Amino acid sequence: MDDIKNIFYGKLSGLKEEQIKRIIMKLLVNKVLRESFSSYQVEQTILVYLKLGRQYETFKNGGIRIVLTDCEEKENDRE
Repeated sequence: MDDIKNIFYGKLSGLKEEQIKRIIMKLLVNKVLRESFSSYQVEQTILVYLKLGRQYETFKNGGIRIVLTDCEEKENDRE
């Protein structure tokens, strides 16, 4: 799993994979990003690309904020 973590760069490099997924999902829900699907019938493959969404400029200018709460269980809370 460390190999996967090493491929993240910039400001996201200190985050866990799950946190990065949550950020991407929030950006998709808020239409800051959108998905673009391409299918190839020869290989029966579907590729999904992330592209800028309708709300990107609003997000870029500070009009939309993405707030994530820390919902992870602590090791002591489970005992």
